[in-house]
Amino acid sequence: MEFLSEEHLLSEIKKFIKDSKHCVLATSNEGIPYCSLMAYINNDDCTQIYLASYWDTQKVKNLKKNKNLSLLIDSRGSQSPKALTIQGEFLETDKGLYDFVFKKFLKEHPEMEPFLSSEKIEFISVNFKAFMYIKGLEDTYFIDLS
Repeated sequence: MEFLSEEHLLSEIKKFIKDSKHCVLATSNEGIPYCSLMAYINNDDCTQIYLASYWDTQKVKNLKKNKNLSLLIDSRGSQSPKALTIQGEFLETDKGLYDFVFKKFLKEHPEMEPFLSSEKIEFISVNFKAFMYIKGLEDTYFIDLS
């Protein structure tokens, strides 16, 4: 197993988050798991991830009942496999950030413009609690952020 300092590891994780554009969101409804493929953006210092969904979807209903969530970001199809699981919690996005989040989503995911312009859209903020980062087939790292 390769040894990486926590500082180096966090830097590598942030780069991986910034370089990727999609994740799988896992929520739960009364113990039943629910997964959704999602586009995402991150803030400039990569301390927050934002997702977009209609407010009346099952995933949003699940998050409003149970704020715990998990995100999976991976390097599918790459020669150097990596996977990042983010354990986190749902936060309602501050209305003051909607303009920033909307514009960044349009910049990074222009194909989503009709979806993002809907009155039913809700931006989901993810507060990071822990990371499990896998490099290759054997190197696994866990960082508890609490």
